[in-house]
Amino acid sequence: MGDQHTYESMHMAQIVSNFNLLRSQSILPDVPVRCDHPAFLGNVMRDVIGYTDSLSTVEMVNPASGVTETYVVADFTILDPSAADAVESGLWRNRSAEISRYISNSETEYWPVLTGFAYVDIPAVEGLNFSKIAKRYEGTDTVVVNELTEDTVADENGTGSESGSENHGAPARPATPAAPFTFSLGEGRSTTDFGQVQTFINGLISTNAALTTEVTDLKATQAEQTKANRENFVTSLGTDNKILASQVDGMKELVSDMSDEQFGKFQALYSSAPVLPTLGTHEVTPQAGGEQNQGQDAADEKVEAAKRQYARLKVGGMKPDQLAATSQAKVLKAAGIDLDNFSTTGIIL
Repeated sequence: MGDQHTYESMHMAQIVSNFNLLRSQSILPDVPVRCDHPAFLGNVMRDVIGYTDSLSTVEMVNPASGVTETYVVADFTILDPSAADAVESGLWRNRSAEISRYISNSETEYWPVLTGFAYVDIPAVEGLNFSKIAKRYEGTDTVVVNELTEDTVADENGTGSESGSENHGAPARPATPAAPFTFSLGEGRSTTDFGQVQTFINGLISTNAALTTEVTDLKATQAEQTKANRENFVTSLGTDNKILASQVDGMKELVSDMSDEQFGKFQALYSSAPVLPTLGTHEVTPQAGGEQNQGQDAADEKVEAAKRQYARLKVGGMKPDQLAATSQAKVLKAAGIDLDNFSTTGIIL
C-alpha cells in the first residue's frame, strides 16, 4: 500500500499473536498464500495457491546484512499442483509478506496482521529467500513447506531424514542463539520463562475475580443500607405524625425507586413539614370543651397522648420492632404499661 513502518521484535510477536487469536476465533482462519501480490481490482482468487497453517518467531542471522534479526516464519500448505512443482524445483523462492490492519465484522480493528504472503520475483525486503520442503503428500501433487531451516524433515513415509531437505539460500544459524523475548512482570521483574508469564497472568485473573466479588458485595451492602435509611426516614414521618400511618408503606415503595438527588429533595421537604392537625395532641380547655377533669396533671396527659398515638401507629400496621422504637412506646413503658398486652379498645383514634 506504500505505507512505511519500522518493525521491531515486539511487532513480530504481535503478528504471531494476532494470527493465533483470529484463527482460534474463526475470524480469519485461512490466511492465503499467493503467486504474486493481488493487483488492484484483479482476480484475487486466481492467484491463491494455498493457506498458512501456523506462525512463530525465530532469531537468525540475516544473510544480507549479517545482523541477527527476529523473523516471522510460517508453516503453510500449497494446494495448487503447478505451484507446488514450482516451489519444489526451486523456481519460486522469494517471498513478500502482506501486513495490514484487519477489521472484523464487529468493527474490531487488529494490527499488525498477516493477511497473506506471496511468491514474487524480487522482494521488497532482503534476506527472506530461504525455505525447505517438508513433505509432499503421497499420491498427490500437494507440497507442505516449512519456513524453519531445521536439518531434519519428514520424508515420503513421514520418517526423519536429511535427504528430504531442500534448502534454497538458507541463512546460517548464529553460533550463540540470541536472547529470547523478555517479558516485563512489573515492579522491576522480568523473565523469559513462558511458565512464569502464565503464572503471572493466572494471578492477575485471580486477583481481578476477587476484586470483582468484593465490589459486588460492597454495592449490595450499600444498596441495602440506602434502602434501610430511606425506610427509617419514612417510618419516622409516621412516628412524628407528619404522615398517616396508612401512608407509610406506600411512601417506602415510592422512595425506593428515587435517585439520591430526588430522595434528598424529598427528605428536605418532609423534614420541615409540620405535624398533621388531625394527628396532633389537642388540649381541651374548660372554656372550649366543657366539664373536664381539672385534677389531671401534665404527666398523665402525656401518657394519654402517647396511648392515642401508639394506638394509631399499631392500627395503621406499623411493624412491632418499629413500634417498640417510637417515642410513644418509651413513654408508655416509663408509665408501666405493658405494650405486649396493649389494647386500643376504648381509645378514640
